Amino acid sequence: MPLESALKVDESVDSIHENPHPSNRRRCFRLATVLPLEIRVQDEHGEMTESREAISTDLSVTGLSFLSDYPIPPCSLLDVKISDLPFMDELIVPADVVRCEKITSENGNESYLVGADFKAYINRQLRTELQRSVTVLQRMKEHKTIPFF
Repeated sequence: MPLESALKVDESVDSIHENPHPSNRRRCFRLATVLPLEIRVQDEHGEMTESREAISTDLSVTGLSFLSDYPIPPCSLLDVKISDLPFMDELIVPADVVRCEKITSENGNESYLVGADFKAYINRQLRTELQRSVTVLQRMKEHKTIPFF
C-alpha cells in the first residue's frame, strides 16, 4: 500500500485504537504509530512472496498491527521489515498473523487491519532494543516531533 494512500485512511485508524478488537491479547504497551513496513508472506510451498508495502498502526515488543491492501489469513507466516526505528535502521522479524479484518474508511476505501505476533521469534537482546525504540517513539509522540495517528 503506498504511503500516501495509507495516510488518507488515517481518520478511520483512530477508531481502531478507540475500539480494540476483542482478540487483542498483547499484554505489553502498544504505541499507535505510523512506520513504513515491507511484508512478505509465506506461500503454500514455504517460499516467501515478493515484498509489499504496508503501514503500521501500532507497535509493541511482542507484535504489531498494520494496514494492508490485501487480506492475509490468520496463521500465515510473515517476514516483516520495519523501517525508521530509533537505534535500529531496520528490523526484519518473522511474525504469525493472529487476525485480519476488513475495514472501510469514511471515503469508502477498503483495506485490511492485520495483527501479527513476533514474540516467539525475538530473543531477549532484540526485545530490549525494540523496547528502547518504542520508548523513544512514545517520547517523540508526546513532544509531537513525529507524525502519529
